[in-house]
Amino acid sequence: MAVARMRKVHIIAHLSRKAELVATLQEWSVLELAVAPQKERHQKSQTSATVVSASEYEALQAEIGRSLVYLRRFDDYKEGLIDSFMGLKAGVSPELDEQIRAGFDGRAAVRQTREYDKRLTEIASERRQLQAEQSALFSWSSLSVRLKAELRGTVNISFGTVAQKDMNAFLQRLDTQCQGLFHLEQVKVAGNKVNVAVVYHVSVSPAVIKEAIFTPAAFSTGEATPAEALSAVLFKLQALDVETQAITAASVLLVRDKLKLQVLYDHYGSLLQRERAESGTQDTRQTFWLEGWTDADTEARLTELLAQRFPEVYVRFDDPQPNEKPPIKLKNAQLARPFELVTNMYGWPMYTEVDPTLALAPFFGLFFALALGDAGYGLMVLAACWWFIRKYKPDAVSSKFFHLFIISGLISVVVGFAVNGFFGNLLDYVPIEAVQQVRRSLVVIDPMTNPMGMMVFSIALGVVHILLGICLKAYMTWKSGDKLGALLDQGSWLFLLSSLVLLAVTSSVPGLSSYAGLTQYASMLGAVLVVITQGRSAKGILGKFGLGLYALYGGVGYFSDALSYTRLMALGMASAVIAMVINTIAMMMTPIPVVGWIGALLLLIGGHLFNLLLSGLGCFVHSARLQFVEFFTKFFEGGGVPFKPFRRESKFTVIRG
Repeated sequence: MAVARMRKVHIIAHLSRKAELVATLQEWSVLELAVAPQKERHQKSQTSATVVSASEYEALQAEIGRSLVYLRRFDDYKEGLIDSFMGLKAGVSPELDEQIRAGFDGRAAVRQTREYDKRLTEIASERRQLQAEQSALFSWSSLSVRLKAELRGTVNISFGTVAQKDMNAFLQRLDTQCQGLFHLEQVKVAGNKVNVAVVYHVSVSPAVIKEAIFTPAAFSTGEATPAEALSAVLFKLQALDVETQAITAASVLLVRDKLKLQVLYDHYGSLLQRERAESGTQDTRQTFWLEGWTDADTEARLTELLAQRFPEVYVRFDDPQPNEKPPIKLKNAQLARPFELVTNMYGWPMYTEVDPTLALAPFFGLFFALALGDAGYGLMVLAACWWFIRKYKPDAVSSKFFHLFIISGLISVVVGFAVNGFFGNLLDYVPIEAVQQVRRSLVVIDPMTNPMGMMVFSIALGVVHILLGICLKAYMTWKSGDKLGALLDQGSWLFLLSSLVLLAVTSSVPGLSSYAGLTQYASMLGAVLVVITQGRSAKGILGKFGLGLYALYGGVGYFSDALSYTRLMALGMASAVIAMVINTIAMMMTPIPVVGWIGALLLLIGGHLFNLLLSGLGCFVHSARLQFVEFFTKFFEGGGVPFKPFRRESKFTVIRG
C-alpha cells in the first residue's frame, strides 16, 4: 500500500553514443524520460538532421497506415467485438521481426496500394459519370437520328425534355416564334416527362427553343445514334468492372503482406520515438545530458546495466526536489495489483499520498460478492475470465481487469454459499438430503428470510470502511509532519464515531446493556472533543465554538454515508429474486410433455446469463461508487501522473519470445 519511491536519473555521455544509448533505454523500458524545456536546451549541431529524420519516419508510418486501411477492405478477417475490446496485437518473434525489417520492401508495397487506391477512386468517378450518361441515353435509345446530325447548315436540332402539362404551351410558343419553321418529334413519354427532338430553321434563335419549360438533354452529342452511344457506354462500364476485378484480385494478394506492413508501421513508430527522445536531450559540442525518472527498486539494476553496456557513461541518482512532481508508480502485492485498476479509474495518488489499493482491495471484492449474492454466478464470472485469459493472452492492463474479476468471482463463490445463493434457490430443487444438509451448513445469513440482519451487516461493513478512510487520512497527516493535526482533526472524529458505534451495539444487544451508560458518556465526550478541536482555526471564542458546532453538524454526513452501504443488500436481494423467478418459471415448464425439460433448460441458461450480465454490471458500478464516494473522499486527493517508461509503443504487433 505504497507509492514507489522515485529517483531522478541524470545520464551524461559522449554525443556519438546518444543514438545507441537511447535505443538501449527503449529496449530496457525502465526509465521515463524527462524532456527539457526548449529554452533550457543548448544549441544542437545536429538538430536539422534529427528533424528531417523524424519527419521521414512520421511520413513513412503515415503511408503504411493508409495502406493498411486500404487493405482492410479486402481482408477476409473481420475484427470481432471481443477482439476490438481486447485490443489484441499480433505476436511476432524477435527473429521474424528482424527478418521482416531487413528483407521486406515496404515502400514498394505502399506504392502499389497507393496506385491501386488512386485508380479505384478514379474508376468510381468515371463509373458515376458513365452511369449518369447511361440513364440519360436510355430514354433516347429509340431515336434513330445521330446525336450530332449533319443538317447541311439550314436547320438545327435540339434534344430535351418537357413536362406533359407544359406541352401545349411549348407548342404554342414554337408556332408563334418559329412561324411554322420547325418540326417536333415526341421520342418517349416517361411519367410526366416527354422527351422531344425539335428541328428548326437556322433563322430561329436557339434561345426560343431552350426556354424555361424546355430542359436540354444531359448527354454529349456525337457521331452516333443514342442506341450506339448507349452501347459504347455499357462497353466502357464493363471494361471498368474488369479492371476493378483485376485490382481487387491483386489487392487480395497484397493482404498477405499485412503483418509485414504492421511490423514496419510499429518499427517506424519506435524509431520516431527514439528521434523525439534524442531531440529532448541537452547537448553540447561533445556531450549530451539526459534526464529521467525510475523507481528506487530499479536503481541498482539500471546502474549495473549501464556499467556493462556503456562503462564510460556518467550516471547520478537524486531524490525529487520539493518543487518537482515525479511520476507515480504503484507498488502492491501480487493479489492486490489487479485492484489498481479501480484506483486508477478515480485517479493517481500524489507522490506524498498513500496508495489506497491494498485498503480497497478486500472491500471491493466483498462488496461485489455481497451485491452479486450468488455462488453460481461467481463461478460463471470466474470461468469466463479464466477462459478469456487463456484464449486471448491479454496485455498487462487487460490482464489486471480479468484478474480483478477472477478474485471477485472467488470471493463471490464463498459469500454466495454463505447467503444461501446458488443460481438463486436452484439447490432447493435437488431431492438429495446430503446436498441440502451441506447447503444449510454453509449458510451464515439468508437475506430472503432475514433482510434486517443483512442490512445491519451491510451498514456495519460500511462503518468499518469509513473508519478506515479516516485512519488513512490521520496516517497521511501524521506522515506529513502535522502530528497534532492528526490527533485533533482525525482522532476526535475516530473517537466520536467509534463511541457511537459502541453505543448502538450496547443498546441493541441485551447482554451488553450494562455498558450502554458508559458508551453514552463516551459519545458525549467525543462530541465535545469534535466541537473543541474542529473549530480551533477560527478567531475568538465564539468563532471557535460556532465553527466546532458546524463541524459536528456536518458529521451527519457520516450517517448518510453508512446508509449508502445498504445498496449491497438491495442489489443482492434483487439478483436473488430474479433468479428465483427464473427457477420457478422453469420448474413450471417441466410437466409439459417432450419439450418441457428442453424449454426449462433453455430458460435457465438464458435467464441466469441475462441476470448475471445485468447484476454484474450493477455490482461493479456500485462497488466502485462506494470506494469513490464514501471511501476516497475521506483521505484521497489524487492528481498524480502515472509512470510511463520509455519503451516500444506499438499499435499492431507485440514482440514475444
